[in-house]
Amino acid sequence: MILGNGPSIVDNWDSILELSDSCDISGTSAISMSRLSLAYYLTEPGFFLLDDLSTRFTSNMEFTRVVLYYMLVHEWCYAAGDSDKCKVIIPNPQIPPNQYGYLRYVTHENIIVPPFYSVTETSDKRIASDLKTYFSVEKQFRPLLNFRSSIVRQLVLGFLLGYKTISVFGLDPSVNSYWWSLDESLNRKVFSDESYERVSQVLEHYSRADSLCNVNYANCFDVESVRIFDFNSSIFAVLHLLLRESPDVQVNFYCSDPAIAERSSCFLMDRFSNYSLIT
Repeated sequence: MILGNGPSIVDNWDSILELSDSCDISGTSAISMSRLSLAYYLTEPGFFLLDDLSTRFTSNMEFTRVVLYYMLVHEWCYAAGDSDKCKVIIPNPQIPPNQYGYLRYVTHENIIVPPFYSVTETSDKRIASDLKTYFSVEKQFRPLLNFRSSIVRQLVLGFLLGYKTISVFGLDPSVNSYWWSLDESLNRKVFSDESYERVSQVLEHYSRADSLCNVNYANCFDVESVRIFDFNSSIFAVLHLLLRESPDVQVNFYCSDPAIAERSSCFLMDRFSNYSLIT
């Protein structure tokens, strides 16, 4: 089971709990602070140059939001460092090796650093070329694919590890919020008691700053020369390639986001009997 960061995690929490007893769970970001134990935790980049902050933000509020966000990133990784919480931690390959000027992740005895193949996301042509190169390698020899989002990394990980059923929750690109940034009355049932006590005050300040910044998360990775492989299309383009070569793997998306329904229909519907969109 793959868990994203979208607010639908809260809506589907009962279904997630029901499935959690019979499957391995993969997640990222704040899911390390949930009530679930994870088989795989994939870290997000979570870094920035401290001496370059003044050139990146247009307002004090945006600066405040980012600083609070990275305070939360450290708390997520602290929680993931509990060996009873996460069996395997896979660092994001974008974390820089420089020991100075960056916020750092905590160390963990179960960290595994697999080989990655990173797609160059400068243009549609370059993306298509890199994906063709990646999928031309025999499956048993492939590294982990680093492309676009944590959902893609987790989907590829599930296929490479040989899982036969993959369920995906919490993918809501049309909504500019996360499950953990919702009001306490909603997200409290997902957080573990200990974790919520640690981050409740930071969450309160972050939510206030975030509401004033009006950030569009879905388009933050797109550049002018990328049109075909936008954020949503990239997920399903990769999934199309994965399903085509692995007809024995069943993938279920639990999602009601209209953007996902549209991209899913474009790339997958009526083409693969081993894929379903559950709204």
